[in-house]
Formats: sequence, structure tokens, C-alpha cells
Amino acid sequence: MTSPGKNRFNPLSVFSTVVLACVSALSISCEPNPASVVENFRLPPLLTSLIIGTTVINTDTMNIGSVRSPDDILTIRTPAVVRASHSAGPTAIGEVRYRVLSPDWRDNGATGTLRDDGSGVDQTAGDSLYSVLVNFSIQRPEIGDFFIEVTATGDGVVQSASVSASLLIIRANKPPMVSNLVADSSVSLSGQSQLIQLSISASDPDGALDIQRVLFDSFQPPSGAPSSKNPFLMYDDGNEFGPSGDAVAKDGTYSLRVLFEGATVGTYRFLFRAVDRSLDSSNVITHILTVTP
Repeated sequence: MTSPGKNRFNPLSVFSTVVLACVSALSISCEPNPASVVENFRLPPLLTSLIIGTTVINTDTMNIGSVRSPDDILTIRTPAVVRASHSAGPTAIGEVRYRVLSPDWRDNGATGTLRDDGSGVDQTAGDSLYSVLVNFSIQRPEIGDFFIEVTATGDGVVQSASVSASLLIIRANKPPMVSNLVADSSVSLSGQSQLIQLSISASDPDGALDIQRVLFDSFQPPSGAPSSKNPFLMYDDGNEFGPSGDAVAKDGTYSLRVLFEGATVGTYRFLFRAVDRSLDSSNVITHILTVTP
């Protein structure tokens, strides 16, 4: 016969068993899952908010020599910054790189690495903003939308989706203009040589440095034939007592002294104009000078 004490219900024992089971279950659920950590690292990075510093470049403002040539190789530069993140943290981001695509989506060949280390164009290290000075070369005739494409890798293998921004390359040269011609309308030789002063203002919407030369052509009496010395170059050199007679250098007024010595009497015609680095010509100002004995 069983002792009554041995069959008695012990609630404390049951409670202890339940608590131990719960603690055991909690301890199992709180353990990190190595598989999930590895899976996070295998996920690709996320790129957002690609911004470039310049969206339009007029290559007719870029000068290599005195004249813009179709053979010119131009270097295009613009800063770029992108935000990169990873579900496993910033250390899971391997490398962030860019490449440049031409308007026809051909690879331009230019590549580079964006950094988040506070060096170069990157302003702050560790802020998830990766920066670079994009640098690529084109020939002067190339125009259109170029694309800067950025990708990132996670753990050196998994590549993110790309983000891109367009950079429009244009040629928008504007021709120079001439105005305010100062010149005598007649000169009397009186049996001796005469020195006359010519001056004209020249400007360019693309800036004074875009003016390649200012000149005039002379057409002589009696037939109006062009002078064998055409064209006559004018100067903005401040050489007031020299060949140009120019009063102030780099003020936009171009000058030249012309000596009439033993000249044929009659009507002379002068055509004044300016030429810029793209070899575009300005308006033409015509001046008539009458030479008398």
C-alpha cells in the first residue's frame, strides 16, 4: 500500500519545473543566430541620393590654346557624393566606385573610388557620405548627356544596384561684338606723311579672354582692291607711345596707329571685326576714310 505522503501533490515542484523550462526556452531564443548574421553580410549595400556638383558644362568656355580645335582633349571634373548604407553596418560596405558612360551609353573608361574618410573632397569621415572628384576626358566635339554611375560592394562580392546622375556637355559659344569706333573720316596729306589713330571696343559674352584677335581689313582706291598687308591687328596693350597707341591695357579698347606715307589719294574702306577662340566672327563695322592731297 502506497504511503499517502508519496502521492501528495507538490505545487512548488511543478512551478520549479515550469520556470526552468521557460528559462531554458528564453536562453535559447536570446542566443545570436550565426546564420542570420552571415546572411546580413551577404546582402548588398544600399545607395541613395547621388549628387554631382555640376550638371551642365559649356566646353566653349574651356581653352587650351589660342584657338579651339576639334582635336582638343578636354578634362571634365565635377565633385560627386552618394549615401551608402548596409543592414549589417558600415563595416559591411566594401568599395564604392564610379564609372562614366557616354551619351550612347558606351563606357568612357574613366573610373574611380568614392571615400568616406574625410580626405580630398570628402568633408566628414564616417558619415555614410562617400565622395570623389569625378575626372574624365572627352574630345571637344563631344556633346550630350554623360552619365556618372555609382555602385558599391558588400563583403567584396555582392554588388548593389547602381545609381546615376547626368552631366550635360554643351557647346554654346557666343560671338564677340565690336562697337564705339573712333577714327578720322578724312586726312589731308599736304605733301607729307600722316599718322592717324584708330580705336574700337570689343567684348565677348563668354568673357574678355575669349577674344582671340581684333582686326580690320583695308580696301584701297581707286579700284577698292584689298591691301596686301591685310589683316591689320589691333592691340589692347597699353602701349600709348608705341605702335598701337593704346592708352590703357586690358580695358576692352583695341588700338592701332596707321601711317599714310605716299598714299594714293581717294576713298579707303576699312572693315573692323573681332574673332573669338572658336573662330566665330563679330559684327562688322565699316568705316570710310577720304585721303586728299
